Amino acid sequence: MRSKGGALHFVGRVDDQIALRGFRIEPAEVEAGLRRVAKLSAAVVVSRAPEVGEDPILVAYVVPEAAEAFVDRSAWCADVRARLESSMPRYLVPQAIVVLDALPLDGNGKVDKRALPSPAPRSQSAGQPLVSEVEQRVGDVWARILEKEPTGLDSDFFRMGVHSLLAMRLLAEIRDTFSLDVSLQAFFEHPTLGWLAEQVEADGTVPSGDGHGAPMLSDSEVEQLLSHLLRT
Repeated sequence: MRSKGGALHFVGRVDDQIALRGFRIEPAEVEAGLRRVAKLSAAVVVSRAPEVGEDPILVAYVVPEAAEAFVDRSAWCADVRARLESSMPRYLVPQAIVVLDALPLDGNGKVDKRALPSPAPRSQSAGQPLVSEVEQRVGDVWARILEKEPTGLDSDFFRMGVHSLLAMRLLAEIRDTFSLDVSLQAFFEHPTLGWLAEQVEADGTVPSGDGHGAPMLSDSEVEQLLSHLLRT
């Protein structure tokens, strides 16, 4: 803003844009997506850590129009996430959805984001196990680059709370280990360990050795490429 004396003063952003894991997210866009796939009387999207010391994730707090009709809120939330994943980029899909009877308000009638409850800790339940040699070796690459052990073939890049820059590093390691190029856009459309293993098996190239190559792009170049791809 400009003072009366003509000096310019930086006062920060006037919107609610969230910077999370290398992505810039407009909460209003996600909230609109939620309203398209579910009947809601209110919704707010924020960045919040599930537990103290954990990395923040994208969390949606929603008030359904017919909350009293719920039998299984967990199943309802899973269905909403699935609908969102089929209609908008995966990085915009909240990693947690919290159902409330009403959103907390402050004295001015605005949503009191500090009063929103923490999302439940992320489940560590095992998924479909890694069985074949290819699946296990892709799992080794996944764990080494993301520094998170996969829970199974359905391990999802966007649900793990990792930085988007690691996608390029992961695919570079897949290339160096298996001599297979996987496009970033294709991976963002199918961001699971199982899908990566399927690409390797379909290619039929499984060389020996661990492979410790690194991408040739700098972090800033990778971020610029990600930004470009996500807008095309």
